[in-house]
Amino acid sequence: LAAVEIELVSKVRREYRLRDALSPEFIKEAGFDYVFVDCPPSLGLLTTNALNAVEEVLIPIQCEYYALEGVNQLLKYITMVQHQLNPQLHISAILLTMFDARTLHAREVVARVVEAFPDAVFHTTINRTVKFPDASVAAEIHTVGMRLSTMLTKAMHPDSATEPSDEDIAIARVIGDVWLSALLAWVTGRSTAA
Repeated sequence: LAAVEIELVSKVRREYRLRDALSPEFIKEAGFDYVFVDCPPSLGLLTTNALNAVEEVLIPIQCEYYALEGVNQLLKYITMVQHQLNPQLHISAILLTMFDARTLHAREVVARVVEAFPDAVFHTTINRTVKFPDASVAAEIHTVGMRLSTMLTKAMHPDSATEPSDEDIAIARVIGDVWLSALLAWVTGRSTAA
């Protein structure tokens, strides 16, 4: 991604590249109802392109104090993009992640976010888990990504002779369940209770 960001610097209409690529004609032809653009945790040209190409922003916030400081910077950046590039841009939802109900700190962060954004916070939270840190120590995240990639490839090319394993399907279900919970909360409505 860093190489793409560097390449964008010299391009004409660099802030509009993604918006141009995701034209209404393309989206209609592709048959998409929604397009989710995942952004890197930086406020560079890739994030600017994403914010300029969309109408709504879903902000995942870790239930940590320093994450709140990062969100403050993001909100300023979103305001700048609204004023200079994309007046239709608005925050539609906030998803609280890495929540640990056992800690007072996490509960206080949730309370502060709900107080600041009473109509945008999802009812659903993504709980803290030790599985991802443990997996990264064991270098298994790469393996999970490869398996998910294989499954997506299979889904896009159903005529392939190789079938996904039961383990691949189980991994995809776990990943899918997390995103499905968040998407269902977004589609069915938000609540101030997290």
